[in-house]
Amino acid sequence: MYTERLSQDQTLNAHLEQLAAAKSPAYRALGRVQDAGLRREAALLLDLLLSEQIAVPPTFPNPVDAVAALRAGVEKAKPDRKCIGYILKSYPAWISALAPHARESFLASFPVLAPAVYDLNDAGMRLVLEAAANDPAILPHVAAYSMTTADAIRAMAGIAH
Repeated sequence: MYTERLSQDQTLNAHLEQLAAAKSPAYRALGRVQDAGLRREAALLLDLLLSEQIAVPPTFPNPVDAVAALRAGVEKAKPDRKCIGYILKSYPAWISALAPHARESFLASFPVLAPAVYDLNDAGMRLVLEAAANDPAILPHVAAYSMTTADAIRAMAGIAH
């Protein structure tokens, strides 16, 4: 069992080195990720970013559910490159600022909310995170307004807050 896993890891790392040499050095970072689920989600995110020619962040959030939500959010934000860039820059801070009891609701709602986060900017997202801290159940309702205007989302988050 151990030798089989070792062989699989060696094969995977060899493929990642080939991708790093041919496509982007960012693939090398996946070799350092030990968790299989996290590696899978990070690889999907990396492939998406490189296919869209968007700069890859130096690290990926942890654990798997945070990367999965980030990937889904980036997919939903396409083709808005400014929004995707803003998500990649700000997402780690949003995850850090989350109240622990709001994490699950935020991660589930984030992909729906993602297309609007650039328009919401820092102040709007702060309001969304505060509303989530007060009542995580409100996030799906706030996110449902993501295809409207930033003002509508802020108003919904303000009401929730």
